[in-house]
Amino acid sequence: MKTVRQVISGNAGLSLNNVVFVSDRGYSDAKNIKDCLRNKLGFLFNVQCEMPGSFAQELIDEERENLRDLNRMDWLTKVFQITKEINWTFEPDLVQGQVSSKKTKESRYFTGTSISID
Repeated sequence: MKTVRQVISGNAGLSLNNVVFVSDRGYSDAKNIKDCLRNKLGFLFNVQCEMPGSFAQELIDEERENLRDLNRMDWLTKVFQITKEINWTFEPDLVQGQVSSKKTKESRYFTGTSISID
């Protein structure tokens, strides 16, 4: 998790605009997502869904029937896909050791895929 914060800090020092962070599933926990939102950064994370209680697993469970809908299959790749708008709630200003009463909500999109079994 420290790596993501270091990358965010390094990006701030470079003053780059329109940056999108891309990571594998090792960096995609809720804290890192909230850090990216807090710093108004674009991101594309491969989210773990194997863990019980994972927000990704909850979204997939909600959309399970859609992941079996033939109208949602890419027939070339044989992959089903769903995209769902979700709202993230986070503290806009994080202060060490304090809980903020001020919350911000932002919309983001979650895309889930499922491989077709022939």
